[in-house]
Amino acid sequence: KGKKGVIIAIGRHVGIAYEIVKKRQLDWSLINLRFIKPIDPELTDILKEYKKIIIIEDNTMIGGIGQQIKSMMIKNNITANVLHLSLPDQFLPHGNILEIDKLTNLDYESIERHVLEMDGH
Repeated sequence: KGKKGVIIAIGRHVGIAYEIVKKRQLDWSLINLRFIKPIDPELTDILKEYKKIIIIEDNTMIGGIGQQIKSMMIKNNITANVLHLSLPDQFLPHGNILEIDKLTNLDYESIERHVLEMDGH
């Protein structure tokens, strides 16, 4: 259990987040959010323990899991510095997943840069 913050990821981004935390030896927790709905009620208690939260999803920002988590945080008076990495709510050009990830800053290098910034590097 990391002390500096928590990364909440879903799908293929769980592996990316895990590799970054392991490679950089960061003192961060990682939650593999296996289900989008319903949100596990225990997540509320977990998030109360952290002042830095990173949410990574390959869904749109509006209507995605990050928006649900932020809404839950407001409802439960949880305050934290939250970084939400997701797809923009707009049409994207055609391309393979790696190209779209790079374009939307959901590729390994972009996620690593954001995590390190939140960590204080």
